Amino acid sequence: MTTVIARGKASAVRTHPIAVLYTVTAFTGAALLFLVEPMAARMLLPSYGGAASVWATCTLFFQVVLLLGYVFVHLTSRLGPRGQPLTLAPFLLLPLLVLPLALPSDATPESSPVFWLLRTLLVMIGLPFAVLTTTGPVLQRWYSWLDVPRADDPYFLYAASNVGSFVGLLAYPFVVEPHLSLGTQRSAWSWAFVGFLALVAACGLVAFRGHRRAAAPAQHSQRPAVRRMLIWLALAFLPSSLMLGVTTHLTTDVAPVPLLWVVPLAIYLATFVIAFAGTGRKRPGTAAAVAIVLVIVTRALTLVERTLPLPVTVLVHLALLAVVAYVAHALLAADRPAADHLTLFFVVVSIGGALGGLFNGLLAPLLFDRVIEYTLVLAGVPLLWLALGATRWIALGMTTVLAIGAFISLPRGEVLARSRTFYGSYLVVQHDDRVELAHGTTVHGFQSRKPDERSEPTSYYARNGPLGDVFDTVGKDLVDITAVGLGTGTIAAYGLPGQTIRFIEIDPEVVRIASDQRYFTFLADSAATVETTAGDGRRRVAELAPSTTDLLVLDAFSSDAIPVHLLTAEAFAEYATRIRNGGSIVVHISNLYFDLAPVVAGAAQRLGWHAAVGEGGSKPLGVRSGWIALSPEGGLADTLVAESNWAPLTGTADQAWTDDHASLLEVLR
Repeated sequence: MTTVIARGKASAVRTHPIAVLYTVTAFTGAALLFLVEPMAARMLLPSYGGAASVWATCTLFFQVVLLLGYVFVHLTSRLGPRGQPLTLAPFLLLPLLVLPLALPSDATPESSPVFWLLRTLLVMIGLPFAVLTTTGPVLQRWYSWLDVPRADDPYFLYAASNVGSFVGLLAYPFVVEPHLSLGTQRSAWSWAFVGFLALVAACGLVAFRGHRRAAAPAQHSQRPAVRRMLIWLALAFLPSSLMLGVTTHLTTDVAPVPLLWVVPLAIYLATFVIAFAGTGRKRPGTAAAVAIVLVIVTRALTLVERTLPLPVTVLVHLALLAVVAYVAHALLAADRPAADHLTLFFVVVSIGGALGGLFNGLLAPLLFDRVIEYTLVLAGVPLLWLALGATRWIALGMTTVLAIGAFISLPRGEVLARSRTFYGSYLVVQHDDRVELAHGTTVHGFQSRKPDERSEPTSYYARNGPLGDVFDTVGKDLVDITAVGLGTGTIAAYGLPGQTIRFIEIDPEVVRIASDQRYFTFLADSAATVETTAGDGRRRVAELAPSTTDLLVLDAFSSDAIPVHLLTAEAFAEYATRIRNGGSIVVHISNLYFDLAPVVAGAAQRLGWHAAVGEGGSKPLGVRSGWIALSPEGGLADTLVAESNWAPLTGTADQAWTDDHASLLEVLR
């Protein structure tokens, strides 16, 4: 009988016009919310050097604003069905003052990147984002006051908003970004937001004038106990932190593919949709057992992760996130309070989510010198058993073992230094014959410890590789060399007396490591005059006087992530003005996941320059790498094709990225 009644209520919701209006509004608001998140991150990436931490910091901002929105709704709910809509009306109109969305002129950080980024987000999208975050709980509250189907349990609107979030999030990388310029995106989103405000106004009018659901004061449920709210807090914290931890792990330690920023969040939202879609309150006992098994498998996987196929590794981590997030969210859904306490419920849940973002995005980089928050949060998964009535000492014992194991890592040689910044986590390791600098699983350079090889360029920059061909061809004719990206400073090994080599590196920590002669001596041993400066490569090159440098080397890729703003047609046009007559640009394009050759070829076509591509490099000092040389007709590119094993590279102007339009999907291998 209960099942038949539930189905009847669901059918009534789908056909009732007010329910449809509220569902469409909740869906639209959430979709716009999760469209603007990656769009804002995309707009900000150039100002922050394409750092992956931009996404984590943006997520922290979104979670905190979401929390503030829920608190605002909770406090104003006391005003009732007539007072709250009137109070919210002027608040809903404030975002019109900042539309269409635009990047502030002072978006580039001048101090702490994290706090500067948070401040920029507040100025750029703070008002519209705040409005969008409030509409989810406020629509549910308004709906609960009406005499309509499921007014006593309006959590189906929460599921609708999560579906909208899911659709909006996936639509951006797969539909919006590949087909719309950034300017069109901002304009279209702004108009869609205006339409959304009209939907909210209609919902508010219905709540203000609609027929009320009868509810006597005596029927109000008891306020949830503090212990119960603390459990809600923990259940919200765990999947939020785990989602960010999986994202960091996949984009840093397994496969640094920026598109993987979206997938964990999409899974996180999907579990919300599933958990809150129904009216039942069944506790996920079987799924909780599967979650524990996956935690054990994942921790064991770290022993052999580098030897497994990439799809296997990625799928295991994503499966773990999906199951754990579902269990936590299903437990939340099973313990959700009556409708008169729903805003309090969402406030507590949003506090837990914000604490997860705060821990991963702000505290972990300050507290830990390595990325361990993922494995540390995994230690909390066995505690889910406590909510299902499991034996306490078993759950606490597993949690203790996993927490201790989070701080234990297998040796990769003698660790000389560890450090972590906004831009990455770095590890300096000494092996028998070399010292290497690693970021996650990517080695950014190494130096031989053998006396006769100590001054030799290595890895991607070895003499038997394409960059060696470049310096063999024009090295003696160069006076000024600019390199965007420092690593261990290996390029300085090519320096000759009378030359100046200028390194531009976005992370001051990398400059410190490369300059520390206890680890690397390429900079100190160079015969050239070596200069280092910290800052974004494109911005620092633009600050050079016209016709300053003979050779510009672009090698600023963090792991395999692509700082798109360094490779746009506008960027190359700026670079060209800083190149002296007869000079050239060389771009490092080695990448497991993206084929950058068409992008660079398109930029060369727009400049009217020639391009050539070279591949090569071999052990013991070198590794295989790919480079592209760009130069005016008769310059370095043509010479390399004629005298070395390089091939001419042709492209069309429409293959070039621009500041307004660039899609990684177009160059995915």
